Formats: sequence, structure tokens, C-alpha cells
Amino acid sequence: MAAENPLVTQALLLKHRISATVTSYGRRDEGKIAILLDRLKAGYDIALVSDCGMPVIYDPGRLLITAARNAGFPVTVVPGASAMTAAAALSGYSGDRLIFLGRLPRTRPQLDQLCSTLKHESATAIMFVHPPVLPHLLNSIRRVLPNRAVTLAVNMTRRDERLCQGSATSLFEIARSLPQDADLTLVLAGARERSRTPQLRRINTR
Repeated sequence: MAAENPLVTQALLLKHRISATVTSYGRRDEGKIAILLDRLKAGYDIALVSDCGMPVIYDPGRLLITAARNAGFPVTVVPGASAMTAAAALSGYSGDRLIFLGRLPRTRPQLDQLCSTLKHESATAIMFVHPPVLPHLLNSIRRVLPNRAVTLAVNMTRRDERLCQGSATSLFEIARSLPQDADLTLVLAGARERSRTPQLRRINTR
């Protein structure tokens, strides 16, 4: 386990009679990422634990999440109060500032206008999207914000949970094939976030 405060985590484990090796991982421990990746390569599982709040939301844990995913390891999140925070955590984008956009417009001009307001927005934007609207939203993103990285979380916390990352263009064909009853959360990287996934990646989270 990688914990913000190993003593706090040890106390929690002791209370529930769980035996595990715990190491510190916080803002001053980012040098441990290589060591933790070596443990993953050796076949061990690693749980990332924070003292309070959601791990990797305004938290250095996102660097570990991104490094593990880039190394090809599956990453999942323990179900929390909302798919919003779960999808933000798994995206690997900055959690220093988040904005939630609910009740998205449905017409092309309105979606284009919405994307235009995000041209200079440095925050990570999170949206709950109805499947019929998703292709139109991705079209607007690729027209107005063509260089932005996008993460699409499908059916968060369910057994068929899926995560896809890439550009709006690369996600378009997936959007057209999704069932109409799917629960979709779209995470859009902020204006200052360097795109790490210009090409489509389907990620196993479980």
C-alpha cells in the first residue's frame, strides 16, 4: 500500500485485521514511483490511500496513476460517492482544479459555444453525457478544441466498466457504438494539460 500517512493507514488496517506492507507516498515521495512500478512488475497489487477526500484529486497520486497506466498496468478506483470524482481520478489529468458541467445542451451551435468557453480554461472539465448527445459533443470538441485529451468513462463502478482515452476524433467511433442506456462520464483535460494520449487507448480498469 502507498499511503499519505502510513501511521493512519496502519491503524485502519489493524482495526479491520488486514495485513499489508505500507509505505509513504505524498508530495515529497514522488521519487518512489519507479520503486512502486517495480513492485507492480513483480506481480504485486498496490492500493493508493489518502487520509481524507478522494485520492488523486488535488493530490500527487495522479502521477503514480499516470505512470502505472503508461506502463501498461490496469488501474481502478474503489467506488465513491460520484462517478465524477472516480472518472477524474482515473483520467490522470490534473485534479488541482475541477469544473462540472451538468445538463449539456444538445444542438451543435450550443455545444460549439460551450466548447468555446473552455478554450482558455485550465481546469479539468467533467461532464455527464447522454449517449445520443456524445457524438455531437465529440464533434464540437474536435472542431473547437482539437488538441485536447479526452477520457470517456463508461458505466463507472459496474462490472462492465470501461475507460477510453484519446482525442475527440479517436473516440468518435466508440461513441456511435455505445448502448443508449450506458452511463457516460467525459473528462476533458484543461488548456495547459499536455496531451498524453493523441491516439485511442482502451484501458482495462479491472
